[in-house]
Amino acid sequence: MRETVLNALVAFDWFVLGYFLALNTLYALLVGIAAADFARHLRRVPMAGHDDTFANPLTPGVSILIPAHNEEAAIVESVRSMLGQRYPLLEVVVAEDGSTDATFDVLDEAFDLVEVPTRLEGAVPYSGRVHATYVARGGEPLTVLRKASVGRRADAVNAALDAARHPLVCMVDADAVLDETALLRVAKPFIDDPEHVVAAGGVIRAANGCHIERGQLTDARMPRGWLARIQVIEYLRAFLLGRTGWSRLGGLLIISGAFGLFRRDLVLEVGGLDTTSLGEDAELVARMHRHLRERRQPYRVVFVTEPVCWTEVPETLGTLGRQRKRWSCGLAETLWAHQRMLGNPRYGRIGTLVMPYFLVFELLGPVVELVGVAAVVLGLVFGVVDTTSPCSSRPPPSATAPCSRSRRSPSRSSPTTATGGGATSAPPSPPPCSRTSASASSTPGGASRGSGRRCAATGASGASWSAAASGQPGTRRASWPGTPSRRGPPIPSRFRAGTLPSPRPGHSRAARRDDMKLATSIGFFDGDPAKYARRVRDLEAAGVDLVWSGEIYGFDLASSLAFLAGQTERVELMSGIFPVYSRTPALIAQTAATIDALSGGRFNLGLGTSGPQVIEGWHGVPFDKPIARTREVVDICRKVWAREPLTYEGKAYTLPLPAGQGTGFGKPLKFMGTPVRQDLPIWIAAIGPKNVELAAEVANGWQPIFFVPDKFRDVWGGALAAGQAKRDPALGPLKIVAGGIVAFGKGAEVAQARDAARGNAGFYVGGMGAREKNFYNDLFCRYGWEAEAKEIQDLFLSGKRAEAMAKVPDAYLDQATLAGDEGWVRERISVYKEVGVSYLDVNPMGEDHLAIIEKVKAWAE
Repeated sequence: MRETVLNALVAFDWFVLGYFLALNTLYALLVGIAAADFARHLRRVPMAGHDDTFANPLTPGVSILIPAHNEEAAIVESVRSMLGQRYPLLEVVVAEDGSTDATFDVLDEAFDLVEVPTRLEGAVPYSGRVHATYVARGGEPLTVLRKASVGRRADAVNAALDAARHPLVCMVDADAVLDETALLRVAKPFIDDPEHVVAAGGVIRAANGCHIERGQLTDARMPRGWLARIQVIEYLRAFLLGRTGWSRLGGLLIISGAFGLFRRDLVLEVGGLDTTSLGEDAELVARMHRHLRERRQPYRVVFVTEPVCWTEVPETLGTLGRQRKRWSCGLAETLWAHQRMLGNPRYGRIGTLVMPYFLVFELLGPVVELVGVAAVVLGLVFGVVDTTSPCSSRPPPSATAPCSRSRRSPSRSSPTTATGGGATSAPPSPPPCSRTSASASSTPGGASRGSGRRCAATGASGASWSAAASGQPGTRRASWPGTPSRRGPPIPSRFRAGTLPSPRPGHSRAARRDDMKLATSIGFFDGDPAKYARRVRDLEAAGVDLVWSGEIYGFDLASSLAFLAGQTERVELMSGIFPVYSRTPALIAQTAATIDALSGGRFNLGLGTSGPQVIEGWHGVPFDKPIARTREVVDICRKVWAREPLTYEGKAYTLPLPAGQGTGFGKPLKFMGTPVRQDLPIWIAAIGPKNVELAAEVANGWQPIFFVPDKFRDVWGGALAAGQAKRDPALGPLKIVAGGIVAFGKGAEVAQARDAARGNAGFYVGGMGAREKNFYNDLFCRYGWEAEAKEIQDLFLSGKRAEAMAKVPDAYLDQATLAGDEGWVRERISVYKEVGVSYLDVNPMGEDHLAIIEKVKAWAE
């Protein structure tokens, strides 16, 4: 009998080995396919065009269907989440399914419901009679059906489906909360391929422990209970990895009823949800596959990795057990109802691959696991399971035996060991294979990994390991992966940062760690919109927080930024700069409000005076009252955005025009429409003391040029202090955007970067302005480079440009660029942090600009 049991267990062992090998191979393939799809998806995210979808009047409407039975605690937040979706045309239909709690009452109180005549088509079957229909009195697109319950969620969904009016229907749970753009993103496949996409699902995550306020998740946290935490990992595997892989293979069988989007006409065509099935969501998708395959219609069922639906997961074993029992029974019902598809080539991959997988691995997997537990118990009963450890099967013959049990590391073994009845000296080297606990405790923090084998070739090597682990002098420590080394080749003197300035009082490095973001210039628009958009999308994907573009006497900056607003989703946009002379203050305010609206509230208005050459030579406007004009433009812009009747009397502008000027018909007007933000950020580009003082007084941010952090307090500290003394506290702290060219290395890359910075500075200091009036030349003089500034200007204006560039002092290049080895660049970034720079403005040079930006981004944070 014992032999028979042993043979059976061995056979079962081989079966289990093959079973789990096949299962994990399939998991690995799905993960690989999903990873490739993620990479492809991330490359396409910047070009998704969700803003275009939102603004397009042809975007199909969506009806969100919510079955609700005894959902008093969560229903209002869930409905608010749905109504708060960023989607152009939607409605929410709640099927209140005979609740015995106050589900309807809390909806009535929150949305002021009013009863309207019930008009249903009867297009799909449902048993529970609809007693009444309600809509929100305040105009929200909300319909509430009160119906009799028959104990089936699918019955309530079908009733809501019957009342829906839009071509797409989204089925969600009553306790679900959607990310603000989830619906827009999951609807994108229908918009891109309306002829073939029939259903789409999105990622579902556990909301347990998260903070939800007015229907929006404001703080994502891990659940406290271990059971819910396990489900967080399980959901990531099942949804983010498993379903992404199956979607890529064209074999997505399940779209969760917690968050799925379907074509309403097709759902009606197949008869809606099966009200007798426990797995109504999987059964519906299987029925759609079967229906379309049998009619040989091309179609796609897809999974979108971006949109996230947050839902509560079970936190007790009893609730979890009932949920998983319902899921297993539903899957069994679905496979049985559509057994004709199982292994049938007529149904493509769904029949030949997906349904067999779900039968063998998803449905029968728990059975195999239970049989495995029973097999272990059976083996213990018949004594065919070896419960002894490898070392306990025989006594250790000596201290030098291949497998001796010891509680000390080899380097700390006892000097003597018992052999026979006497004591002899210990061998000079440790045993070839010693079982130790010290090796386990040498992991960080002393966390034991259990006893295991650690082999050492010689006693010396064992001693070296032990000494290194304990940090004894004269030994080499192993570096943890990713730990920056403090050692390396020496940095040339001209690339060294020198002594770092001490932090400002109350502004320690730790306190400012999270303040500095990353900004970069995208240059002037050169007439190639595709290249311009591609560059800014790449920068957005690399983690840049703010991009800015300039305007001199080329393409219009406002049109360029408006174009970029529609090409991006996250990154802030800034004008660098709108000259205050070239547009009227009201037009500047209108333009800023428009770009801010087109970008969804991501525009920063950068203002400046430019210089007399451009203002008088290009625009034909006198370069007068620069300080007063800048101040008045700021005041007028804020009045426009606040939608105040526009009246203003200043040194440069009087609105409306006073008597005696113009026709006399001007009257105070206010902005038509509502700006996205009334407090749109204003940045002033300034380097002159008076202009810097003005920026510190009235602006949200300051844009200096040729910023030298080591000297900026000496040059601008007084002006900043004077302006901040008059600053309105409501403006908050003054932000600063400053930085320089970034290049890593010691050879040609750094030399090229320094030459670029040298040429840029030489052009501005030498030729950007007249000999008598050049603000950049004045700045270099204030930095202490008076002789160099004069020589650069003399050479440049006499036509010797190359010689002028060569005179740009090396000290400026050392302090105003981020070009050198990585350790030096990282140190210089800390200098910018210390002086209070809010946005590190970088101009990468090298073979891979995006890799440089990603690295600097990590250092800046």
